[in-house]
Amino acid sequence: MNLPANITPIATSLPSSIRSLLFPKDRQNGSGELSELPGDQPSQKFWSQVEHHNTRINSRLANEIVLALPIELTSDQNIDLVRQFVSEKLTSRGLVADWSYHAVPENPHVHIMVQTRPLSENGFGPVMKPVLDNEGNISRDKTARFSIPFSV
Repeated sequence: MNLPANITPIATSLPSSIRSLLFPKDRQNGSGELSELPGDQPSQKFWSQVEHHNTRINSRLANEIVLALPIELTSDQNIDLVRQFVSEKLTSRGLVADWSYHAVPENPHVHIMVQTRPLSENGFGPVMKPVLDNEGNISRDKTARFSIPFSV
């Protein structure tokens, strides 16, 4: 499998307090990248800033999205698909996504960590939460399969 040079393990570079919350011990290895960081900050530095900015003891620093990817596509095609999804659905809203691609035979998938506060010209904005339906599931726009509405 040929992964692009900018794909690096993310879980090992995260602050331990975030890593232990978001990744069980059996899932702390993988390949991924951090998208659209200000000033090309490394992943660890960014997540340390997120942790520092959220001062409440019960702050939620990130949400995790796990997506199954088509086994019919190559690793490069799946990575392109992930980049497109992250760009169109997350970073276009000011959210930073740190993702880890797993090329598991018969189960290629990606883990995407999305910060809860979008980046703005003034730093971190207010927390964005997915809108939930009456059953507590993420509400989806009826006109688009992967359009997830957010509220502040």
